[in-house]
Amino acid sequence: MGGLTLKEYDLLLKRKIQQDNRILYNAGVVAAAVINMARDPEKSEPISPVDFVPDWAKLKQKPEDVPGETQLAAVLSVLGNRVVQKKKGT
Repeated sequence: MGGLTLKEYDLLLKRKIQQDNRILYNAGVVAAAVINMARDPEKSEPISPVDFVPDWAKLKQKPEDVPGETQLAAVLSVLGNRVVQKKKGT
């Protein structure tokens, strides 16, 4: 692992997974557009770009069916955990 600690390696791996998911989503936007233009609206449901990202499949569930902690984890994974939490006392 070179000069990386286990924590650094773990963070690097998570960042790579997030990058891969964004690439899959971008490809899914194009693929969904092509598929949805060619589909018969009476025979099939529209395809979403999220359908092409296996890690984000949980995002397709209805929000009321998903616990709050799971919703927060899903949102943070999409945002890349870039949300800054406010410190106490400020």
